[in-house]
Amino acid sequence: MLAPQPLGKTAAFPAPFPPEHALNTEKLRKLSPQLMPSTSPCLTTVATDPDAISYVPGHPWVELSGDSVARFLQSELATPILDELYSFLWIFSRPSFDNIDPLHRQKMKNRKIIPIQNPNLHLVWKNDGIYVKPMPVWMLNDDFWITFLSSPHKAPLLPDRDSKAHPATDRSTALGFVRSYAFLVQDELDFKLAQADYLIPPDIQWIEWAIFMSYFRNLEDSQVSARYHFGQLRISRLNWAVRLLRPKSARTWWFYEVPYWAISVYLQAALSPFLFIFGSVSVVLSSMQVMAAFEDSSLDGSQLTAMKYSFWMFSMVTVVGSAIVWALAICIPLFVLLHQFGWGVLNRIKM
Repeated sequence: MLAPQPLGKTAAFPAPFPPEHALNTEKLRKLSPQLMPSTSPCLTTVATDPDAISYVPGHPWVELSGDSVARFLQSELATPILDELYSFLWIFSRPSFDNIDPLHRQKMKNRKIIPIQNPNLHLVWKNDGIYVKPMPVWMLNDDFWITFLSSPHKAPLLPDRDSKAHPATDRSTALGFVRSYAFLVQDELDFKLAQADYLIPPDIQWIEWAIFMSYFRNLEDSQVSARYHFGQLRISRLNWAVRLLRPKSARTWWFYEVPYWAISVYLQAALSPFLFIFGSVSVVLSSMQVMAAFEDSSLDGSQLTAMKYSFWMFSMVTVVGSAIVWALAICIPLFVLLHQFGWGVLNRIKM
């Protein structure tokens, strides 16, 4: 058995991993030349035995023809919105491909794992969860890589934001997706959590997976598509990126991904900040009213004077406390954003 070795700038195998370490061993049926992708250099390596399949592994409704597979890969891997936003993503997120919390750490942060098929949502997180696209079976198959994903880059890694055409999905996108799993699943505990959340096929063993992923772990940014130069992304910041930059691929100019399906949830999210502001202002005004009332009061006696002083001090503390809360609510997020912006500027210069 060959010892696992990272994929370098020139691959030692037509697929990123040797055939004996493929986690899906289904063989693809040899197709006629007119059905093969024009960029495939390895037609002779495709199996011709009668047990070979004529469809994409794991997707029996997608036939093995160049056009069908190209459309399939586009729907499975393309991230056109993030490709358009790439030049500005450093403002909204850390420009580091390994900025991915492993699954056990996601659980520590009280985030549930949400399996999705939409590649635009892969590794996009919110307060209580993170979206993760399950590992497709066909990405574990060496014949599929040889036949349909062995070509060089077909589109620039840094697409033109003003271009209406989406960049072609190619090997670099698939490499970036698999590399993200090398950081998402880092040990056996992460592996078991991934299988429990239906992210990895259940018939794979940990050692097999670890050897397979060793060929992707040390890939460089020059080998993967633009989206995977970044790790996990926060959806609230992506929403602001869409609102400010207006990418042409976005379905709406208000949300990166439309998050709600009921008007009641929309109203709840929209009214919450207004209710907080209304409550804070009401408390402050009430406290000021109490202070003003005691200033004009003609109460006499030591007990009444002490009560007047106590109420006046409590009202003053309430006003000052509210001011401090508002200052912290504004200054802390502003400080974090400025710190992240400065970090992004420094690291963007290094890139």
